Order: sequence, then C-alpha cells, then structure tokens
Amino acid sequence: FRSGMRYLVCVDGSENSQTALKFALRCSDAKRDHVSILHVSENGDVTAARHVLSKFENALGEPMLNGVPGRAEHLKKDKTISHTINTFCHEHDINVVFVGVFGNNGKELGSFTNELLHKCIVNCFLVQRHAFLPEAGQGIRFLVGVDGSEVAHHAFDSMMSMHQSNDHVSVVHYSRHYGDKDKSILGAYEQRCASLGANADVKFVPRDISISMSDELLKYADENNYHCLVLGSTGFPRDSRNTEARLGSVASACIRHAHRMAFLVVTPYQRSEER
Repeated sequence: FRSGMRYLVCVDGSENSQTALKFALRCSDAKRDHVSILHVSENGDVTAARHVLSKFENALGEPMLNGVPGRAEHLKKDKTISHTINTFCHEHDINVVFVGVFGNNGKELGSFTNELLHKCIVNCFLVQRHAFLPEAGQGIRFLVGVDGSEVAHHAFDSMMSMHQSNDHVSVVHYSRHYGDKDKSILGAYEQRCASLGANADVKFVPRDISISMSDELLKYADENNYHCLVLGSTGFPRDSRNTEARLGSVASACIRHAHRMAFLVVTPYQRSEER
C-alpha cells in the first residue's frame, strides 16, 4: 500500500553512520526504493572522502542491500552542511534522511545532527550507535505515541509511508483514565490501520504519573522490543537553537535518554525556503 521511497544516508565514517545505513537498508524495498549514501566535507578533500565512502560503497553490492538500487556520492560543503544536504534532497526527491545520533566525538546529538534537525526539509531517521536492529528477515517494530493532535496524525501517516508488509506498528495512547475522548482517538487509528491493511495494534495504556512521559515511553519500548520510536515535531522557530522548541520536552528527552533506539522525527512541512 505504499509507493516507492528515496532514502538518503549521511555518513562520516563513524560506527553511528554505519548503523544508520543498516536501518535504511532494512527500511528499503528492492522493487520500489532507492538508497543514496552521501559524505559532505568542509574542503572537498576527495582522498579523505573516498576513504570514508569506501566503508559504505561495498554495501551497495552486498546481499544486505537486498538488491535495492543505490549510489554513493561526495560533496563539498556549500554554505552549511544542512544547506548542502537540503539541496541534495530537493534535487533528488529524497523522502527521509538517515543519520547517526552521536557524532565522531561521542557527544549526544553531534553538531551536524543538531543542525540537520533544525534545518532539514524532509523527515529525519535518527539512529543510535547501538540501536536494536531486527534479525535478518524480520521487519521493523515501530512504536507511535498518539494524543489526538495533528502533529501525531502526521507522524503516523509519515511512518506508514515507510511501512513494509513484514513490519509491525503499535499505536499507543496514554491517559490517566479511559474516557470517550480516548475511545475516539483509538477508534480513529484502528480504522486507519485497517484501511491500510497494516500489521498493527492500537492500545490504551494507563498513565503512570510517578514517572515522566519520556521514561514511560522508553520503558514500554524496551520491554516490548521496539526498534523505532516515531516522534512528531512542530517546527523550529527561525531564531531558536533549542531542540525542544521543535520536538517538545517529551520527544527531546526520549532522544537524550535512550540507548538502543532509532527515532523517526517527522517534520511538519517542507521548509524549502531554508535550503
């Protein structure tokens, strides 16, 4: 029920970007999708770029790619890294950018990732270095927390555009007490999943107010072996460098505190004016 996707994996030679590539390949369908691998350098040093790309180019011809068409490319930074990547996304109709959460220096949300989150015109798939990958032949287990908002609806729809037949989706709604509003929210997602023919379940989860919402989501994800947590975003104010300004405190805390997760961060609109 989904059309072809064009994925971009940004690499810097780190273990994180290698894991990001593995996730991109697991999300890909050989008959419909395309994977691009991109390295952006400050000075256009081709020798250094070839050294980085050599770690990844072989994957384009290995069984792990499952025959998905792909390419590897190096570009010199134009203005900023995010500008260079956005230009590439625009010119090649990219749907999702895959990137490692931590940079080569091991810091949380490396400077490149943080910049990309603020500026990227397409959805971002953030992958931690030790993210929990599905076994060979198994699909990805997606967890989507919903609250009835348009942001949550858009995040769900964006995730479903990547969904494959062997993937599993769990839609969870947290509330202290189950009422008519909760029933309406869950009913809408049950109908949506059924109409798409998705391998999915929709659940109400009683809210434990003794712990934070982010800790509750991460605990649920860990206990049930989910690979990817889907996070909606509201868009960064132009003058803000605060990650929470876009993701909100819950989503931002999830990324900070998780250790073995991947995150699909869904942008609310195509910010072509920021290329």
